[in-house]
Amino acid sequence: MTWFTPYIYKILFTKYWYKDLLYSLGDKIEATIQDNACSIGSLCSRSGNGAPKISCAAVDCPPAPNEKKNCVPIYKQNSCCPTTYSCDDSATKPNDVNATSPFKCKYLSIEYVEGESIYPDDYPCYSCTCSRNFTGEINTDVCQEVNCGIAIHYQFELANQGEPVYYQTSDGRTLCCPTHFNCKQQAYDDDKRLF
Repeated sequence: MTWFTPYIYKILFTKYWYKDLLYSLGDKIEATIQDNACSIGSLCSRSGNGAPKISCAAVDCPPAPNEKKNCVPIYKQNSCCPTTYSCDDSATKPNDVNATSPFKCKYLSIEYVEGESIYPDDYPCYSCTCSRNFTGEINTDVCQEVNCGIAIHYQFELANQGEPVYYQTSDGRTLCCPTHFNCKQQAYDDDKRLF
């Protein structure tokens, strides 16, 4: 026996609940970009099991320049794609007296150039951006929690009281975002679908 009433079934299979708003099939959902800068062009669509889901456009970020070597993507905080690349030009301009070295951060003995993303192994649910404010400490000035997009991509699993399952690496670390969900019960039976 499921805990869903016929009214809840109807909502669950005709609307998508996101950020305290209900969206109908075909509605644009622009609020997703606030949670994930790569979730653009989002709309409410129907999934393979018939339940509504959020579908977003795939973002195709420009690649690093081919003609340069050792390029590192440089991001602004909350950006999806790199805004530029920092490339090691020392091989082509070793004696350029006008060249300036980019600002660098150090975290756990690894150097990063300004704007480069830092993914601290000891804080797997945070990503940081190297900046002049980075002190080597994980703080909200230059670091933010990784947003796994659970509210965007897993409404059906959440409605089924699904428990997130996380990948554990060979060295015992648990990754931040779930790989899938184990659901305790189905929110619908095939003979009770309302569409």
